[in-house]
Amino acid sequence: MSDKAFTSVTAPATNLVRPSGLHQWGAAIARRRWLVLGVRLVLLLAAAVSYPGLQHRLQAPDYGVNGAQSTRAEQLIARYFPQRGAEQDVIVFYSPATVATSPAYRQVVTRVIAATRGAEGVNGVISPYAPGATGQIAAGGHAAIALIGLSGDSGARASHARVLQDRVKATAHAPVKAWLTGYSPVANDLTSVEDADASRAESIGIPVA
Repeated sequence: MSDKAFTSVTAPATNLVRPSGLHQWGAAIARRRWLVLGVRLVLLLAAAVSYPGLQHRLQAPDYGVNGAQSTRAEQLIARYFPQRGAEQDVIVFYSPATVATSPAYRQVVTRVIAATRGAEGVNGVISPYAPGATGQIAAGGHAAIALIGLSGDSGARASHARVLQDRVKATAHAPVKAWLTGYSPVANDLTSVEDADASRAESIGIPVA
C-alpha cells in the first residue's frame, strides 16, 4: 500500500458540519428544560395579572385629522361654546307603554338627568322638558332625547362616556328605557365587541397552538 493511500485512510475527518445556532439553542433549552418551563410560567402569570389593566386602557382611536376643517370646528366649539362641550351626545328615552307627558316617564327622565348632570366631564345637560327645548320629544310622545355635552380629549371623553353609560343604565327603570349614544359611547361599545371577539379567538387559538 502506498503512503498516499495510507494517509487517505487514516487521516482524521476535518470537514464535520458545525451545529447551527438554532440547534445549539434547542439543545440548551432541552438541557435546562425545568428552568425554561419555570420562566414561561412566571411570564404567563405576569401576563394574566397585567391583562385587566390593559383591557381597561383599551379605547377607540381618535379619528380626527390634524388641520382638517372638522377638527378646527370642534376646537372652536369647545373654546367659544364651553357649555356645549367638545362632544355632543344624546340620552335617548323610549317607552312603548307610556308617553313623555306622563308622571312615570318624567320621573325616569328626571332621575337619569340628575345622575348624569354631576358626572365628571359633563358640561351641561338639556332635558326634553327644559324651557326652550324644541324637537326633543318625538311625535306620539313615546321617545324623547336629552342633549349632553362632554369635555376633554378623545381619551377623557371615552372614559367619561363609559361612566355615563353605566349611570344611565343603572338609573333608568320600567316603564321607560334609556341609552346614551354619540361618538364616544358608540366607540366604547365597538371596543367592547372587538375585545370580546379577540378574547374568544385567543382562548381557542392559543390552546390549539
